[in-house]
Amino acid sequence: MTTTPGFGSGSSSFYRRPGVALAVAAISLAGSAVLTLTGPQVRGPVGEWPAWLGIAVDYLVTLGPLLAGALVAARLGGPALARALGIRFAPIDLLLGALVAIIVRAVVEVMTPTTGSLIPPFADADADRLAGTALAVIAAVLFAPVVEEVFFRGALQRALQALVGPGGVGATLAIAVSTAGFTLMHALPYGATVPVAALLPPILIGVGAGVLTVVTGRISAGLVTHVLFNLTGVVLLLV
Repeated sequence: MTTTPGFGSGSSSFYRRPGVALAVAAISLAGSAVLTLTGPQVRGPVGEWPAWLGIAVDYLVTLGPLLAGALVAARLGGPALARALGIRFAPIDLLLGALVAIIVRAVVEVMTPTTGSLIPPFADADADRLAGTALAVIAAVLFAPVVEEVFFRGALQRALQALVGPGGVGATLAIAVSTAGFTLMHALPYGATVPVAALLPPILIGVGAGVLTVVTGRISAGLVTHVLFNLTGVVLLLV
């Protein structure tokens, strides 16, 4: 009996059914994109929401489908959730992730320096706006990087690499596709005109985290890169 490539068992050490996992990831990415584009229109007529609630809903609408998609993709693609998604940690991941984060932040600040400040909102805003700003910072530094790395590198990239093959071509294609999807999700809120400052960080993080995932076989180093990059961006907005 023949099987469709990528849908049979035993096709990869971390995804037995990479085609199934990739299909689930693609559906969840499409769903997240649609919700990201339609979310403001759906939420707008409801009325004036508290700042913190609006931010929470926006993150949930964008990242919820990605997290669900990653978990379902790993569950169906198997053999085990943590193994499929590359959720493992080694001390060297801290060093590798920090090194790539420093490089990416340096390139971004040279080409598109961070501008603006979070100090006025913290200094002058009311309790609702302060809560919203604090939630946005926490989500940007912790929640978003975790969900995005689990989905884009753990599910999308690793499933595609398992489907295409572990060689250089497969790894390059997997990194390129996962980075393109990652960049697209960051560009959608800007509409037709996307500034370079919004494209450069996700491209560099996507490539850096993607390479780290391929080299180490884990997503933890890329997650460190992502968290530290976002954290340094917040710090720059506070100084």
